[in-house]
Amino acid sequence: MKNNDILETDLAMELISIIVDKALKKYKIDHDGAARIVIEIMEEYPKFLQLLEAGPPLKKVLKSRIYDDVATDARRKIYYELRQYGQNLETRESLIDALKQVPPQTPETGYRDILDQLCLSHISTKERFPVRDDFYRELFNYIGQQASIVDVGCGMHPLLFPFKKEGKNVVHYTALDKDKISISAVDAFTRVLGGDILHAVNWNIKDNWKVVKDITGIDVFDTAFLLKLVPVVYRIERPLVEILLDTPARVWVITGSRTSMTKYVNIEKRERNFINRFIRLSGKTIIGEFAAGNEFCIVVD
Repeated sequence: MKNNDILETDLAMELISIIVDKALKKYKIDHDGAARIVIEIMEEYPKFLQLLEAGPPLKKVLKSRIYDDVATDARRKIYYELRQYGQNLETRESLIDALKQVPPQTPETGYRDILDQLCLSHISTKERFPVRDDFYRELFNYIGQQASIVDVGCGMHPLLFPFKKEGKNVVHYTALDKDKISISAVDAFTRVLGGDILHAVNWNIKDNWKVVKDITGIDVFDTAFLLKLVPVVYRIERPLVEILLDTPARVWVITGSRTSMTKYVNIEKRERNFINRFIRLSGKTIIGEFAAGNEFCIVVD
């Protein structure tokens, strides 16, 4: 069994959940970030993966010395990342404050640098940033001009979206995220962008879609962005896949990473497996596919 398959077993998922839950009680770090770290640490322990492949009882694994080593290393790395995150958080907050000071209807040249720095402060948009022109050119070739968009787990992506170029015909863009810092940044940009186009909503997928429909008044959006989201939900919170399958949009834009965002390891096959499984369950049809930089994109209708 390959490493990716081992880490997708119920036993591995349970162990990842146990380590992450303990870390969240001790450190203020987001769930997905902590889970990513735990998975990366597990991949560095071949003997631990061999133990998991054998499928022993959960209690036996929890009592093993190698589990203690994995859990200890994971906690150390989470603490290190937390320190880095804290420094980055201060930078983000100062940039958001600067964006809030920008007068409404200011020409984009007057605040573009602030948006760019905020995009570069977020790991996902930082990766997309150097190839953004290619990404959106290819994307709009497939989706055309869409009136309404819902961006699920948006992060800083709305700050990168080309509202003045390819996306100039978008009249409603709802940005959803459970991260309050990201939503604060998007909300500050909403005021500067003007036109009542962009709407930031602090939302957790566990809140279900009725909340979104009640807020926006939209039953079905033209397009949904699920950027680098599907593989994360499959790896970390698989029961929530059912909610994600109800995403209220005609067209879905689903992306995954070709290599790990923190290590130079090819993960495209694993990401595609999750996404292809998701598409099969949705009953939707693939209408296009492209790649830009480290990200591959599949558009379904």
